[in-house]
Amino acid sequence: MNAQKKVFYGWWVVVALFFVGMLGPMGRYTITVFGPYIREELGWSATSIGLALTLSLWVYAFASIPVGWLIDRMGSRRIVLMGGILLLFGLWGFSKSSHLWQLYLTLGGIVGLGVSMTHFLMTQSTARKWFSKRAGLAGGILTAAFWIGSGTLSPLLTGLANITSWRTASVIYALSAGTIIIL
Repeated sequence: MNAQKKVFYGWWVVVALFFVGMLGPMGRYTITVFGPYIREELGWSATSIGLALTLSLWVYAFASIPVGWLIDRMGSRRIVLMGGILLLFGLWGFSKSSHLWQLYLTLGGIVGLGVSMTHFLMTQSTARKWFSKRAGLAGGILTAAFWIGSGTLSPLLTGLANITSWRTASVIYALSAGTIIIL
């Protein structure tokens, strides 16, 4: 009898985390993709728009400690679910922004918090729970997910914004990324 080797379940976890790690962080960088369109439509300066990214990075950084604690206390599934919901609503709200304070709240605050729940800390700590011998390989795959996501989604979203509008492209990304992460 041929004994077939089953794929270790931890690798399926890494596959799911790969998509989360690819899609989640790009939520923050949609501002770099859509910035020129926003400047043209709303007349805001690059500095004003760029502040949203700065705020998002600060929220991400300061949220990392409580998010890490919550991962240990509540588990990764709940945290990634909350992060996906925050990304979905934050990016949807971003698409509706017509005042700078709305941009700062949605992209700087809500998306920043959502990214903290779906990016490096969550993916790496979750993978580490599944692996002892291949933790480095799993971590490397998940680190690559971010760069693969940035490298493929940036031109894809730019093309989508050219065809539709930055607002429509943001809603499409919010629904797609949010749904995939939540699932």
